[in-house]
Amino acid sequence: MNNTMKYKGFSALIEYSDEDKCFVGKIINIDAFVSFHGDSVDELRKYFEEAVDDYIDYLEESKSSKSNKKEIEKTSQIGTKSGETRATFIMSEDQLEKVKAIAYWERTTIKEVISDAIENLLVKKKKLLSSNIIRLSKEDQKKFLEALSNPRGPNEELKKLAKRHQKEVNSK
Repeated sequence: MNNTMKYKGFSALIEYSDEDKCFVGKIINIDAFVSFHGDSVDELRKYFEEAVDDYIDYLEESKSSKSNKKEIEKTSQIGTKSGETRATFIMSEDQLEKVKAIAYWERTTIKEVISDAIENLLVKKKKLLSSNIIRLSKEDQKKFLEALSNPRGPNEELKKLAKRHQKEVNSK
């Protein structure tokens, strides 16, 4: 019995998760953790190929732009419940082992552990997510930093207002 799949030079180990009632695969011999799952062998093959293609895209983008913006790559939504999105995550082996241990000790699924962790992070970052972020162009960033580094003195209007304020404070 063969528990591996191959595609574009990548190999994956395949297992069946009785807990999740699906096949689970992990791409091996790469410097990241890439997993996928499917309810049938055909679906598993499809998601394996999509995961490999996503990983190749990730590597190409990392090489060209040296950015890791594509750590989470959307894949097919077939088989997900309403309100859910299937995603491929790249994480370190150490992180995966910790997630597995938590799932084991809490008698839950890996999916639930990751979902809870993301939800807790979103609650912590709620203020950041609800704030208005102003994105500055490179030119505006330079001007802003220049103004912080070399502030100008008060203009004439501000000097007049300061004198008026001082008079009002002293008269009380």
